[in-house]
Amino acid sequence: GKIPLIRLRNPWGNEAEWNGPWSDKSPEWRYIPDEQKQELGLNFDHDGEFWMSYRDFTRYFDRMEICNLSPDSLSDDEMTRGKISWEMSMFEGEWAVGTTAGGCRNYLDTFWHNPQYVIRLDDPDEDDEEGNCTVIIALLQKNRRSRRNMGVECLTIGFAVYRVTERDLAQKPLKMNFFKYNASAARPPG
Repeated sequence: GKIPLIRLRNPWGNEAEWNGPWSDKSPEWRYIPDEQKQELGLNFDHDGEFWMSYRDFTRYFDRMEICNLSPDSLSDDEMTRGKISWEMSMFEGEWAVGTTAGGCRNYLDTFWHNPQYVIRLDDPDEDDEEGNCTVIIALLQKNRRSRRNMGVECLTIGFAVYRVTERDLAQKPLKMNFFKYNASAARPPG
């Protein structure tokens, strides 16, 4: 018969995976032909990705958050019709005590020391009457959760988005006075 399955990824991306029915190397996979396993992209690596039945999913999870942080999930049809286009940029930085760890906006004297990145949004969404663009911003603490057993805890982190002009950008990084007299245009809740 048919069994609805769900392919999931542990957000920590480590070896902690489901170990019930349909998990990596569970006996249920013996009944699936090799060509179908290949079609599914099935692998049993310790990469945090796993499969489980829909029934088990609804039994063990009561909340789900879905993030789409790249164009990978868009269908070829959506891409070729030109309806949806993506540009992806990735910036890496760090908060280092004494140099780039400026704290939150409550600490104006040091806030401007935080890493600053500039993005330009030029292509408004077709269906946005105000001419706004969609942007997805993700802030990560790479590999921090996987080092908990070594005493490394996740830090309290955040970001703020500011609207800037070419004139503002004449001096980079933006200095304290910019943040003193300009409110953020967006920031995460909390």
